[in-house]
Amino acid sequence: MRVLLVQAYVSDRDILVYPLGLACLAACLQEHQVRTLDLNICSDPWGELSRVLEGFRPEAAGVSLRNLDSPFTKTSYYEDFKRLARQLRQGMSGPLLVGGAGFSLFAAAVMRDVPEFDFGVLGEGEHALPDLLARLGDPGSVPSVYYRRDGEVRFSGPAKPPRHLVSPDASAFAVGDYGRDSMAEPLGVETKRGCPLTCVYCPYGFLNGRELRLKSPAQVGQEVARLAALGARRFTFVDSVFNMPRPHAEAVCREIIRSGARLSWSAWFSEKWLDRGFLDLAVAAGCDHVLLSPDGFSAEALRRLGKSQTLADIRRAMALLRDTPGVEVSCNFFCNPPGQTPGAFARMLAFCALARLRMGPRLHPHFSGLRIEPHTAIRELAVRQGVLDPDDDLLTPRFYSQPRTAYLERLAREIFALRDRLRRR
Repeated sequence: MRVLLVQAYVSDRDILVYPLGLACLAACLQEHQVRTLDLNICSDPWGELSRVLEGFRPEAAGVSLRNLDSPFTKTSYYEDFKRLARQLRQGMSGPLLVGGAGFSLFAAAVMRDVPEFDFGVLGEGEHALPDLLARLGDPGSVPSVYYRRDGEVRFSGPAKPPRHLVSPDASAFAVGDYGRDSMAEPLGVETKRGCPLTCVYCPYGFLNGRELRLKSPAQVGQEVARLAALGARRFTFVDSVFNMPRPHAEAVCREIIRSGARLSWSAWFSEKWLDRGFLDLAVAAGCDHVLLSPDGFSAEALRRLGKSQTLADIRRAMALLRDTPGVEVSCNFFCNPPGQTPGAFARMLAFCALARLRMGPRLHPHFSGLRIEPHTAIRELAVRQGVLDPDDDLLTPRFYSQPRTAYLERLAREIFALRDRLRRR
């Protein structure tokens, strides 16, 4: 079967990300004739899609929806996604499928709202998609599939997350097409799936399960070496937390060193499992950018956010990184999370200001709103507090701000606007 795999268009041109999910799917469709298309690298994305449809004549097409909107600029991609569905439907008569993290979070709502799609795959598609293509006449027999029957959207039921994690097909997309500057690291490598942590805002547990499923360090090392051979200079580990479990992350670092792949990389780290020995090993393996997500800056805020680290962990990790020259550090805080107080807000700003004085431009603090995602504890809290309508499908972005200290969001905006004006002088 001729199968077209399309990465949904992102109208924010400052964000370019290698379609790692589709590359993994392509690796599982060796029995089919697969054509891949990332609209985000095309100067004329909609024209290119028309040309591919005419030239390749796909018998089935799958779309990966990674995000509905930008995590950086709050730009919505949803109308472009619906335009993509319409153009595919107009250009082919075979089945249209949709998947990806963005779809999985809003699966039922998207299937109701975008009738052009015949099927949707919830969660990880490496095993579900080949099975579905083989049983298009009986989609209800394939776990994790949304389908249409008698004018209704139906769901076949969840599947167990696959134990074996496949490596991406290196020929699916040209690595060289992802070399330009981007607000996100373009190239990703995955060492595990699943997350046992309980952060109230995070949907990873829903998307990939709570149990950690690890790739072997040798498999990860081979993927990194392959990127190096294809001309990549850097990448990011896309794990929710790279240094969990720590022994596995250490083995991955040692495998990268052994492979001789001299690439720079970034990753999300937990302060809880970061110490001098591990940090030095990661730097030796090529890490030059540590990403942290403390999110709150009081014991109460950390507890209410479901975080595993403590204030002492955050301070200790920042001190370690301050004394590690050459390593960039990004850290995210929410301006007004559950449990926030004016005092904690002031201490958070003071902590970041002092760290910036000590670390200079190596430190990149980010202060953001708290996006409400489906299938998360923060959604349930927002509903209980009357911040969110229980029937809201969240296709339009909503943000949580603790009601009794909502003024801190406004204060933060004014402070950062003043900072930006002073910088421009």
